[in-house]
Amino acid sequence: MKQFFILVILSLVMALVGSLIAPRLMAQVIDEKLQPASLMISGAYIRTMPPGQKVTAAFLTVSNMEESDCQILSATSPLTKRIEFHQHQHVDGLMRMRQMKSVLIAAGETVVFKPGAFHIMFFNIDNPLMDGDKTEVTLQTDECGDYSGAGETLSEDYIGKNAPKKLRVGLYTTLVALVFLLLLGWYWSQEPAEFNIHVETNTGAVIGETTASALVNVVDVLLDKPGGYLSNDIMPPGIWLDNQPSWEYGVIIQVRDLSKAMRESFSRSQSQSAEDPDLSLAEPRFNVDHVRWAAPWPEVEYREGRNYVASYLERLSNEEAFDAQFYARADNLRYWLGTVEKRLGSLSQRLSASVGQRRINTDLSGSLGARQSTASPRELVVKTSWWQIDNVFYEARGTAWALVHFLKAVEVDFGDVLARKNATVSLRQIIRELEMTQRPLRSPMIVNGEGFGLLANHSLVMASYISRANAAIIDLRELMSQG
Repeated sequence: MKQFFILVILSLVMALVGSLIAPRLMAQVIDEKLQPASLMISGAYIRTMPPGQKVTAAFLTVSNMEESDCQILSATSPLTKRIEFHQHQHVDGLMRMRQMKSVLIAAGETVVFKPGAFHIMFFNIDNPLMDGDKTEVTLQTDECGDYSGAGETLSEDYIGKNAPKKLRVGLYTTLVALVFLLLLGWYWSQEPAEFNIHVETNTGAVIGETTASALVNVVDVLLDKPGGYLSNDIMPPGIWLDNQPSWEYGVIIQVRDLSKAMRESFSRSQSQSAEDPDLSLAEPRFNVDHVRWAAPWPEVEYREGRNYVASYLERLSNEEAFDAQFYARADNLRYWLGTVEKRLGSLSQRLSASVGQRRINTDLSGSLGARQSTASPRELVVKTSWWQIDNVFYEARGTAWALVHFLKAVEVDFGDVLARKNATVSLRQIIRELEMTQRPLRSPMIVNGEGFGLLANHSLVMASYISRANAAIIDLRELMSQG
């Protein structure tokens, strides 16, 4: 979300700066007080010259108030000796500028000199026009007389009231598009709500059906939420967002871990049993790079993996398809919880490092005679980069969101095992801690206060819930290992 807010701030700054400097892009206006008898001149100005440039152009509106035609033959000015009339024309699909010997102002008609049409060109200007400069410009006609005017600084309301129509349309279109994309990005950034495992997935008919259904439903939400899958977007507003992609990464990591456990343990009675054909195809699909924007596209691969799990679920529910099995054993549950334990342990450390701290190196503690490949310092300074703080926070939110559903499904499918181990309450406490991580975030951004400082620290609050859930999982695994 930090990129999103930075973009909003930059857009506002650009709009403010543009409103201040845009009028200064035009240097002079021909005095409109001198109106000729036959011709009426209005909205005239000379464009400012960038440094080093010796050419500029003048634009104006000329109206013929008489019943006879007038020809503007030439223009003179102390500014330069070479002044020409030019016109832009489309030739063979290209815009070309052609010099005009004169400009006809028909009786009762109005001719607008503007960018992309008629204009007056000034060449070989030795002294560049600056804001506030004044100069004399005289127009010579055939029978309507010669008319002069003094230049003056362009008024501040030029862009709003007198800007060329195409420029106004372009500015308004850009503003509307930007506002639309910002609102769409805000809508896409809303996190999905929790769905009810017991109502939507549990039929109570077959062991394993609840867990497999939870996996299918979680992948459905990941791919079909507002905005769809955003991690590999390369177009706005998806490319501006980083909170949702981080949330998606936390979810997909848990999908990978559970699909791996289902393939290797839950669906096999022993280590030498054959793998389930659907799960053996599903698990690799979930391991496609989550940010890849070219083929194979993650959305397509994840959808195929989801379909393979759904096929396994269909076979699991079919009493005649006895080759599809789900073994709700304590050792299988302990295997998967071991992976979850490591994931949550890593997240709690990364969340806690938001404030930075010195830590004692405990890599080899408790392991007699253990060695490591390269030596490391006794003390380590650990701190999560400011640019990664909200990414880690939302990765933890996505991880916890997926785990809440998977653990509720496990409570159903492994209910008998948990009851015999007197561990049902322990599992429910883990779910309760993870549910606390899903409370609505009232702040527009992740606050990173310094420990006991004045401001809150959302990362430390999240780390507290994740750490307590992780500690409870360690205890639950111990209960699963007891006879």
